[in-house]
Amino acid sequence: MNPLRLASQSAVAAGRTADDNNIIIVTTPSQIQDYINSAIQTAVVNYGLTGPSQSNKDGDEKPVTVKELCAFLGVTEATVIRYRQKGRIPFMKLGSRILFNKSAVMAALESKKK
Repeated sequence: MNPLRLASQSAVAAGRTADDNNIIIVTTPSQIQDYINSAIQTAVVNYGLTGPSQSNKDGDEKPVTVKELCAFLGVTEATVIRYRQKGRIPFMKLGSRILFNKSAVMAALESKKK
């Protein structure tokens, strides 16, 4: 039986009429997730929202920590620290924190290769 039809019958059985603004929808968690994903995709298309890959092109990239950069590059912390100390990769200090811009680091490493 159709879940929406069943819901309508339940609403009538509960004393509500079709004129009420109450609607009972019977659904599964996966159907709700599909609906949410569809709504998000529609918002992205209709409102020109961008994901992380688009924002990186505009230079709005979030700075990363040493550990995050290590995971991204596939190297040890000692390697990243050594590259920073020798000036091979750019970094920034925010208080006592050392942060990196991944695209700037990649550009620096690519230019050092040549």
